[in-house]
Amino acid sequence: VIMALQLTLRLVIIASAYTIKGEKEFRPCLYHRGDPLTGRNQGGLANSIGCLNGMYVRGMQYDIPVITPVVKPAAHGLGSIFSDFFADFDASHVKHNFPTALLYHKQDGNSWYLMNATAALNVSDVPHSAALQQLDIKLQLWRQPEFQDYAVEHTKELPIEAVEYQHARALKCSHLLAFQALGRYLACGKSYDYRLTRPHLRKLYFRHGYEPRRYLERWREQQVKPVIVVLHHRMGDVAGNSSMPKQLIHEKRLSPSWAVVAMYNLVKLLKPSCLQLMIVSDAEAEEREIRQMLTYFDKHGIVSHTTQDIAMTHREFQQVDPVRVDFELMIHADVLITGSSGFSRLAAVLRNTTTLTFPDQKHPLPFTHTVRLPWQHNFQAEQEAYQSAKSFDEFAALSITQYCSNQSSGEEGLKQLHKQLTQSLIPGVLDQCSK
Repeated sequence: VIMALQLTLRLVIIASAYTIKGEKEFRPCLYHRGDPLTGRNQGGLANSIGCLNGMYVRGMQYDIPVITPVVKPAAHGLGSIFSDFFADFDASHVKHNFPTALLYHKQDGNSWYLMNATAALNVSDVPHSAALQQLDIKLQLWRQPEFQDYAVEHTKELPIEAVEYQHARALKCSHLLAFQALGRYLACGKSYDYRLTRPHLRKLYFRHGYEPRRYLERWREQQVKPVIVVLHHRMGDVAGNSSMPKQLIHEKRLSPSWAVVAMYNLVKLLKPSCLQLMIVSDAEAEEREIRQMLTYFDKHGIVSHTTQDIAMTHREFQQVDPVRVDFELMIHADVLITGSSGFSRLAAVLRNTTTLTFPDQKHPLPFTHTVRLPWQHNFQAEQEAYQSAKSFDEFAALSITQYCSNQSSGEEGLKQLHKQLTQSLIPGVLDQCSK
């Protein structure tokens, strides 16, 4: 009885403490706060969503509600074109202050204090994985009085967007526990593993329905080819970029070999005359490599364009930021061929129809609608072959020969592709276009 009374008294004291501090109940919500100077997320779109995904993963694992964020990537000059990615953002609405506790804060140099930590954690000496592990240990303890005391004591009134404020009020959050984009993995808790969060993120992205925006619908209605294939070929910001580490360039950059191999598999199952290929790239439309691919596919009976070509003849495309057009084309294509960049692989996460890809440990796509062909990405070897070939046709033939040398894996990939096409293309198109 005495122990019960002591426990009751302790709970009353804790409750009183929060009442004194202006809170009836400690009900935290996770929130991703942009860089305090710029308000931006970390990196480009894929990195920004990777940071947000890490927050959603932790929210699901530790049963903490998550505030639907406004997306504002810092890189590639994207500005606010993806700000309504998950929420109906309106830049004209005034921001509101909300009680917010940072999950970690910078002390000096590279030293960070974690929530309720007893000592500074120097991320220059600790691997990112270890730092995140420590952060996760703290988050698991969010129901403990010590954690709650620390959060309340370190709360500040910080501004958040109006749509985020409305969501926080709807969830009845007492405090926001904020991840903060400060340029380190520790800060944002990035994760490209979408297996747990994909259904929720798709629900957010398609909150107004799955149908494409009207300008895409009208363009699609004008097309005579029944199967739209979109291929992502990243090269513009990595080709010849002396400031980017060579290894990173090799990870993100693709030679045309992948495009040739992917289309080779597709035309084994579908008639070339049924296909319209759209190449999405950050390179200029007149880039030699892009034009060589277009010419090659045209010669093989596949009508091919870049999205820049289409924008020149469709006025409605010109009224939307071209990067947003590219992303939505990838989302709504009948078939998407991803590159090695997170940009198209994020589109693959949100899609639910046929997607051709290759194994990539950094941006895995372990979903039923993604067909992983046994093509190995080795940019240096691909580029040497591309530069030494006498013609693009010779390079393409060599790429196909090398791919076909692994015939057993290739046949399995072809079976998966046939299964996905059967499920995602409407029966009339399948009957008309199947070989």
